[in-house]
Amino acid sequence: MTAAVLAAVVLPKPALPSFSVLPVQERRDATRVHAAASMAANGLVIAFESFAALVPEDRNGTRDVYLADLATSEIVLVSRTPDGRAGNGPSHTPSISADGARVAFTSAAPDLAQGDRGQRSHVFVFERSSRRVTLLSGDSVASIVPTESHAPRISADGRIVAYQMAAGAAGAHAGCVEVIRVEVDTGTRQCVSCVPDNEHRDAVHATRPGLSADGSTIVYLRRLARSQPADHEIWLHAHTRNAALRLDGIGPGSRTMDEVLTPEMSADGRWLTFAAYPRRTAGTDGRRASQIYVQALPNGRPMLVTATAAGRPANGNSLLPSMSADGARIAFQSTASNLPCGRSVPRCDDINLVADVFIWDRSTRHITRITPPSGHPPWLNPSEAPVLSGDGRVVAFLSRQPVSADDERSHFNLYVVRSDTQAISGSGP
Repeated sequence: MTAAVLAAVVLPKPALPSFSVLPVQERRDATRVHAAASMAANGLVIAFESFAALVPEDRNGTRDVYLADLATSEIVLVSRTPDGRAGNGPSHTPSISADGARVAFTSAAPDLAQGDRGQRSHVFVFERSSRRVTLLSGDSVASIVPTESHAPRISADGRIVAYQMAAGAAGAHAGCVEVIRVEVDTGTRQCVSCVPDNEHRDAVHATRPGLSADGSTIVYLRRLARSQPADHEIWLHAHTRNAALRLDGIGPGSRTMDEVLTPEMSADGRWLTFAAYPRRTAGTDGRRASQIYVQALPNGRPMLVTATAAGRPANGNSLLPSMSADGARIAFQSTASNLPCGRSVPRCDDINLVADVFIWDRSTRHITRITPPSGHPPWLNPSEAPVLSGDGRVVAFLSRQPVSADDERSHFNLYVVRSDTQAISGSGP
C-alpha cells in the first residue's frame, strides 16, 4: 500500500481543544510505513515522520522524525546528530513512551550516534530531556550478524524496545529475521524469537513486534521464510520465563482465518487485536475482505470486531488496528460500507468507497466512525493508519481530505482528533 508521508505541521495554540484537528502537510509521495505516528498516553505528545524541514537544523532533504507537544506547540527534531542537525539519511517508524520522554525510531543516517557499523538501517532511542540519541541496534545477538534493524516498539515505561533484525547470509541464522528485545538503560539484548542453532532447519521470519507496558511480554508474527504470508502465526514471549508460546486458533492452524496481519497487544498485556483474512469456505466466490479481531490473552477465543448487524464479516478490507492501553478501545481503518454504528443504527451509511477510520468499544460493542464527523458532509478521500492514544480518547490518522475549502493540493495530512467528540474543526497552513 502506498501513500504520502508527512511534511509540515500546524499546531493549535495553546493546546488541543475538544473539537480540533492537527493537519500535517506533505510535499511528496513515498511508500508509507505502518507507524507514521505514535502518541503518548494522553494524546498530547506525538512523534511523527516528516519530509518537511520543520526546524532550521533540518537541511537533509529527506524524511525525519519529529516530536510535537500539542499543549505547548513545541516541535523537536528527534532524528538529530550530536550537534543538533538532522541526520544524513532517512529516519522513520517512531514509537513513543507513555509519558512522551523517549522515542524509538529507525534510521539509515550514519551520523546520529557513535557505534554505527554500516548497516542499512539501525534502531535508535531519543531522550527528550537531554535531546540525546543513542544507538540500540548494531551488535550481533545470539550469533546473528545483522544486516539491518527496523520496526521498533518501545514499552510504555520507556525501559524496553523490541525490534526486528535481519541476519546476513552466513551462519545458523542466515536469511532469518528475528525479534530482539533490548533494555534501553543497559543495552542488554536478547533474541526472543530465536531457537537454538542446532535446531535451525529453515530460515525463520519473525516480524511486527509489540510489547506490554513493562516490556515483559512481546507479541510478534512468525513464519518460515520459504512459506507463504498466509502461514503467519502469532507468538508471545514472556521475559520472566524466557519462553515463547504460539497462540492457538490463529493463522494456518485456525478453522476460521488464514493470513494474519499486524498484531497489537494492550499495554496491560491482557488483550490482543489483529487483522486477518477469513478462511475460504465451500460455496464462496473466493473474494474475501480482511477483518479485525480481538481476544483475551493468553487463551481467549478470537472475536470478530468488524461484524455486521447480523454478525457476519464486513464487506470491505479492515486493517491496521491500534489498541488503547487497557484494551477497551480499538481504532482501525476500513473500506467496509456495512459496519453497524450503535444499537439503533443498522449501518454506518459509508458511501465514499474509500478507507475511513472507526473506533470499536469493547464494553458496548459499539462502532463509531471518526471520518467524517457527525454533521459534516462525507469525506471523499481515504483516511488510513490510525494510532490511538493510551487513554483511548485521541486518534491520529493520515488523510488526503482537504484541511479547508481553499486547500487544493491533495496532500496527505496527519489529523489528530479527540475521538470522544462529535465534531471536528481545523485550520489550514
